[in-house]
Amino acid sequence: MSSIADIALALWIPVALIIFAALPPRNAVIWALVLGWLFLPMGAIKLASGVPLFDKMAATSLAALFGVLFFDTDRVFRIRPALWDVPVVVLCLCPLPSSVSNGLGAYDGFANILRQVLTWGIPWFLGRLYFTSKTELGELAIGLFLGGLIYVPLCLWEIRMSPQLHVWVYGFQQHEFSQTIRFGGYRPMVFMQHGLAVGMWMCMTTLIGCWMYVGGSRIHVRGLGVRWPLFLLVVTAILCKSTGAIILLGAAFMILASAVRRLGRPAIIALLLVAPCWMYFRGTGASNGESLVAFIEDWIDKDRAGSLHARLDQEDTIVAQAWQRPVFGWGGWGSGADQLWLLVLRNQGLTGLISMTVVLSLPLALVVLRVPAAGLVAEDAVLAVLAVVSCLFLIDCLFNAMLNPLFTVAAAGVTGTLSSRRPTLPAAQLKRPSSNPMLDYR
Repeated sequence: MSSIADIALALWIPVALIIFAALPPRNAVIWALVLGWLFLPMGAIKLASGVPLFDKMAATSLAALFGVLFFDTDRVFRIRPALWDVPVVVLCLCPLPSSVSNGLGAYDGFANILRQVLTWGIPWFLGRLYFTSKTELGELAIGLFLGGLIYVPLCLWEIRMSPQLHVWVYGFQQHEFSQTIRFGGYRPMVFMQHGLAVGMWMCMTTLIGCWMYVGGSRIHVRGLGVRWPLFLLVVTAILCKSTGAIILLGAAFMILASAVRRLGRPAIIALLLVAPCWMYFRGTGASNGESLVAFIEDWIDKDRAGSLHARLDQEDTIVAQAWQRPVFGWGGWGSGADQLWLLVLRNQGLTGLISMTVVLSLPLALVVLRVPAAGLVAEDAVLAVLAVVSCLFLIDCLFNAMLNPLFTVAAAGVTGTLSSRRPTLPAAQLKRPSSNPMLDYR
């Protein structure tokens, strides 16, 4: 890794503190996370043997946390743990029994706990701390939407000229260049770990913008309407050529269309079941996935079908290994898997996998239980779309391991907001707003 990348990572915490000094704490949290995740290098600083690397995830999470501790200390002590926080606590702590039971030692276990806290714990904590109402979640949603718009010119440049920005700024390529070539053109990587991560980011921010627009939220970008920026975001998301993310975006659009007709609840329940069903059928060997491979080969692309087939073969191998230690897994730092759910199953067993699944699917489950059908594209549009994004991220984790702390923040915020709400109100009590001035981001 280059010295420029080391400097960028090392300086991000003081830069974040400047952001906190200049902005209200909630806005500072949003922009410290968004800007850090969008522009920090895909490198790492080695601190000590056995200690997690100080990488983009660590720098982004710690910078936001330190900003909160320095500039909004009182709020930290006002948070109250709840039952809904148990899954993320289990997810963060389960590496200790995983390491100890496999003879790797407590030191390895605590090092892995630290990594889990940086990856899941801190983003969840920030989401629970700052985004506890529809208005606050609206600010987060607009921050994510603007983050997608920030990436539009960078993505378009790399789509035309090839993914070189990370090389020019930080001096090294973050991933194999051959994987950026798709459908006769380039797939942008910008400053993320892979084109798949960029594609998922652009598609999810597109979804957020579209859902809020349909829901009547009055979003403004520097006083301009949102139609043209949203159109550019949609086009750029498609041009990113990430097949899986585009499929997820298309599925989400169909859910949105059904929600407009107040038929969205069955579609949302179906979406909620996708990831658990895949894990069950693939984990138990009840399905070999060949029918999906054949469908993709016939209707999408032979190369994508070949890629999926290779991933399925990888799943078979790692699942067989994981079932030898099903409760806490094998411990350690990695397994060579490309899929996040397999990494968690292999390393932390069913304990870790179930916890992660609950963390990312609980927001949408609460939407099903506590948001009326009419509210999905009305009063509760922000809650609905952020919950859908969290679930789509979990589905993406079935095939990729492209972490993004901002999706965890959103999941925590929706969970905390809905956890105290009573079951759904009668649909007659809901009215669709023409605009929501609280979501006006000038």
